[in-house]
Amino acid sequence: MIKNDLTALVARAAKFTSHRAYHYDADPMVEGITTPVTVLEATALVRDHFARRDSLSSVKAEAYGAVTLSLGSSRIRLEPGFHARPKYLTARQASDLLIISTSGHAKLQNLSKRGTVIACGLHGTIPPAATEKLIERGWIATTGADGAPVEVSLAGTVALTWRVCKTQNITGERCAEQIAEAVHDVYRPEPADA
Repeated sequence: MIKNDLTALVARAAKFTSHRAYHYDADPMVEGITTPVTVLEATALVRDHFARRDSLSSVKAEAYGAVTLSLGSSRIRLEPGFHARPKYLTARQASDLLIISTSGHAKLQNLSKRGTVIACGLHGTIPPAATEKLIERGWIATTGADGAPVEVSLAGTVALTWRVCKTQNITGERCAEQIAEAVHDVYRPEPADA
């Protein structure tokens, strides 16, 4: 087993390749024009649009992983690259994503002899090979640098929800509704204290 190289992880996290990128419509009136974005950028786009919740009119999803945010008359559609489709999330990866999401403060940690792991506080660590696969598939959003925060990405959120739908035999529109609800729940900002 070859330990993962931190430099390679940084490069993978920043890659604009279609197998791990989301796309958004550059001009919503022209179909088929997309601009590639990284998983980190796609996750930030969703977070930014939820921050403008006064203009966010709807969140729609499709069972294969596409998410559309409507803001007044404009929309942003994020589609997973081929290898970031929810059906490729393994049981082990789903378990790792749940650990990351419940840890609250997950971060990359370079252990010189072992490689780079995801440190999840009291929940332990996710080993180097699993860390590399989570980044490669786009299930987590991170810069890839040592000490960088790690969060479940938009692709990871969608894939986890899809996996729950599959285990409960929920398909089609109902699964898409549950994905949209999960995206809304994860990225909706906390209400300000009065």
